Amino acid sequence: MHENHLSYKAAAKKHDVQDRSIRNWERIYRNEGPEGLYMEQRGRTASKEPQKELEANESVIDELIKENQRLRMEVTYLKKLNALVQEKNSLQTTTKLL
Repeated sequence: MHENHLSYKAAAKKHDVQDRSIRNWERIYRNEGPEGLYMEQRGRTASKEPQKELEANESVIDELIKENQRLRMEVTYLKKLNALVQEKNSLQTTTKLL
């Protein structure tokens, strides 16, 4: 294209392709060299954002699991405390009756 001094449109018309394809091929050639033209590049490139989002979700899940465990231990403690208080109250009422 550059050797023959053709515009994008002229090169596209000569080779029966869209001028957008010519522009893309030139961009790939400039950035990656001739090897880049052999690699198939379809669709969007994978984003790194989903990985960050997964890591954030995993840390939130870990925090929620820890909080859940702490709350379960607290419930168990409160149940035992309640049982002890009831036992103490029942002993006091029986001693008052005697």
